[in-house]
Amino acid sequence: MPNVSFGPLETERLLLNPLQPEHAAQMWEVLRDPALYTWIPREPPGNVAAVENRFKAVSVGRSADGREQWLNWTVWLRTTGAPVGLFEATIHEDGKAYVAYMIRQSFWRRRYALEGMKAVVSALFSNGVKEIEAEIDSRNVPSISLMSRLGFVFVERKSKVEFFKGAWSDEEVWRILPSRQL
Repeated sequence: MPNVSFGPLETERLLLNPLQPEHAAQMWEVLRDPALYTWIPREPPGNVAAVENRFKAVSVGRSADGREQWLNWTVWLRTTGAPVGLFEATIHEDGKAYVAYMIRQSFWRRRYALEGMKAVVSALFSNGVKEIEAEIDSRNVPSISLMSRLGFVFVERKSKVEFFKGAWSDEEVWRILPSRQL
């Protein structure tokens, strides 16, 4: 399994810092927005303590059995330090990674997800990851568009993956290889 360096990543407008429990209070302001959970089968955290507990669990960097490396970054505007969201990558033993992100609603449509995900994809490939996948609810058109812009290609559609919020979720799998990286 590649062992990806777990340091900060910088882009033109963003600073992606390794997630720490101390970020919980500021990130709760981002993560409590119900709009972020439209296509995710969970609800917003109820309080700062819930975010802190989640951050403590994932900040260890590895699954209990050691078969997954967890990389999580909190995202901040470089100019003001305002919290923007989260980027996540899970790397499996076979060198395949899965990515996800959440961007504060007030920052949607400003290309922060594109900018941050480019940095994450580049860091993963630079550290030996062989391929990266994202699974996206088929109704989440903005995220599907983002994956396409990043060079990910559609792989498959999984029907009725999970029933949540009154409807079945069909999931699309999108993949990128190092040769397709932007």
